[in-house]
Amino acid sequence: MGEELSRVRPAILLPSDDHASKTGLIDQNVSYAEGMARLVLLHDGKVVNTFEAGSPEPTVAARSQGLEMGAGPPGHPEKRSMSMAAPDEPGVSYTIQVRPDGEKTWQTIAVGQKSPKAVLDRNQFPAAERATVRVLRSTGFDDSIIAEDEMDLRFKE
Repeated sequence: MGEELSRVRPAILLPSDDHASKTGLIDQNVSYAEGMARLVLLHDGKVVNTFEAGSPEPTVAARSQGLEMGAGPPGHPEKRSMSMAAPDEPGVSYTIQVRPDGEKTWQTIAVGQKSPKAVLDRNQFPAAERATVRVLRSTGFDDSIIAEDEMDLRFKE
């Protein structure tokens, strides 16, 4: 635990305009190594930023809950709130995807959420009566599907 798995020296891209600020940009792919849990950015030997991954295992609550549909925002009968009971977990984010019946492609409706909640607007899927909705959980290094349910898109007023 806490062992350094690898080290890279990324290029720092600076603006070509001599009058621009000297703020640089780092664009570096980092290959995942088994056991990776933290990325540390050092400059001149000092830590300037750290990324901590979330726990690779979802909590029991996140593994055992299904998706729930509820009322949408007041005055918007075409929308419904969609949620799943899952506690906030440091370093974990959620992506919500929808695939209407008869379609092969998943449509992402929410990404980088701190909790698995989103508003589903049936106007996004005008010809569909049903759809499959799934929730992906990301630790920053890997993703897993933690829920996938069929939903009726014929919302009742």
